Amino acid sequence: KLPYSVYCCTWNVGDEAPPRQDLSKLLGVNSQPHPDVIFLGLQEVVRSADWYESFKLVLAPLDYVLIKYRNCWAIWIYAFVKRHLLPALNNIESELTAFGYAGIMGNKGACSVRFEVCGVNMACVSAHFTAHTEKRDERINDYHDVLKDQTFRDPDVNLLMDHDYVFWMGDLNFRTESLDKDGAERLIFAKRLDSLMKYDQLKKAMDEELVFHDFKEGEITFPPTFKFDKGTTNYDSSKKRRVPSYTDRILYMQHNDFALDHNVQLDAMGRKTAQKSRKKAVRGGPSASDRPPRRANDTSTDHPELRLVAYDYLPEYTSSDHRPVYARFEAKVPNCWFQLPVRFIHCSDRPHPVNKDLTFLYAVMDPPPIITEGCPGEGQRALKLRSRVRSSSTDDVSRASRLAINPSVQDLVKQRCNNLLTVKQTNLSLSCGGHEMFPPATLQVQNWDWVSVLPADFYDFWKDEFTVMSASTSSLSSSGSTLDEIVEGNANRFEKIAALRSLIPAPSSVLDSSLLKGKIDHAVLERCHSDAIQLVYMSKSKNCPQGYSDIIKVSWETSS
Repeated sequence: KLPYSVYCCTWNVGDEAPPRQDLSKLLGVNSQPHPDVIFLGLQEVVRSADWYESFKLVLAPLDYVLIKYRNCWAIWIYAFVKRHLLPALNNIESELTAFGYAGIMGNKGACSVRFEVCGVNMACVSAHFTAHTEKRDERINDYHDVLKDQTFRDPDVNLLMDHDYVFWMGDLNFRTESLDKDGAERLIFAKRLDSLMKYDQLKKAMDEELVFHDFKEGEITFPPTFKFDKGTTNYDSSKKRRVPSYTDRILYMQHNDFALDHNVQLDAMGRKTAQKSRKKAVRGGPSASDRPPRRANDTSTDHPELRLVAYDYLPEYTSSDHRPVYARFEAKVPNCWFQLPVRFIHCSDRPHPVNKDLTFLYAVMDPPPIITEGCPGEGQRALKLRSRVRSSSTDDVSRASRLAINPSVQDLVKQRCNNLLTVKQTNLSLSCGGHEMFPPATLQVQNWDWVSVLPADFYDFWKDEFTVMSASTSSLSSSGSTLDEIVEGNANRFEKIAALRSLIPAPSSVLDSSLLKGKIDHAVLERCHSDAIQLVYMSKSKNCPQGYSDIIKVSWETSS
């Protein structure tokens, strides 16, 4: 299994605007190596557009992409990933639960973002629970309400606790009880934090198994993060004299069974279908009865799939009455996973003239090919990963596939048609990395699917698109000019189509791929004012990307 670095940070910003100081440390990118995945949870947010721009200013130059953000009024969650991870991401979703003022106003609640990365399901929650020391039981109910309320479309997971990795952060509002402010401050200044934690409501509730079953929390070695006089390092000096408390927390949970395809339900062809939750939502992680028998050489306890690397607070951010809290993790993922199902075909590496319509093809691969050569690295751009072609034969590439008509066709064919991986027609499961893998459900192509045209260095799927076009339902015909525009030369049309099909790593015995065609009008390219663009296939049913094109260079030297 391969490790990814995950950074989580939560901050109740106290209705304040973004501070003028550098936010690199808040976002976990102040030192190398930068995290692969960043989750940021904010509470009591005003002027959300200013916060958005502040994060973009830091993360966009570092090649991060904001894949999802969601809010429940003043509660926000943001998920960022390094660009090279995009081809390994699928099923990006978000949910929210409001439970303040009868669940109407949303002054308290939780937002979550979840996605699948390299075949592993990951979720993160940003929550703001009920306030005040005496409301401990209501906070416990808040936790269970989130678990019961949030559901997802992914057939692999229905509920939060179905995920392989769950991170839960926020202003959980659990307080220091049975201790006054002076007594708490004496323990803080004496650095007797272990003694202070004996008065912590959350720790006691977890010990009593009332909340956050099977979640873990790192050792707390930092002082309470609430309540400060804003702009100072002094705890509350108002008449209320609130007792310093650890209201801001990050907890985490892992299932130990993600490599075993827990309770997976398959159809007759060995394809995943929607399944029941593996647990009751309020229970948490796998119980002893759910886990497979422990092997003699099993070292999962000593070497967990999810490892906490750091857990601390950030005292330098003083604009709020809370201090930010962060956690760093190493999360292991399998070294093989299924690609996204949509493959774009644009054969030329030459810059495309801006005054000429851009014609492209794409196909839905069913099942999609598997990547078996490790996780994408920093030096690999989207869809430039070498993948193993899944085929029902090991025949040499045909003469049509070897046509060196357009400069890059021959190289692409050689690159993507080596190391063939045999697939049985009667069972689509594959053995990879020591465990059996099951293909995802077929992508349901809908009339409302669309293709986004984005700058090659886009930061936000939703805000950075130059234009969108409806996904084509028109296939490449055996006549017409589209085929000749993409594959030039004297070969007959049958051979040209065969050459294009050879670029799609899907076995003909399982799928007769349809090549769909699309076109971007030259007037759109001129309005883009960009030297490079990328096409992204967006699924209406999944509401997230299902395929990326290679980077397409645009030439501003007009062609005749």
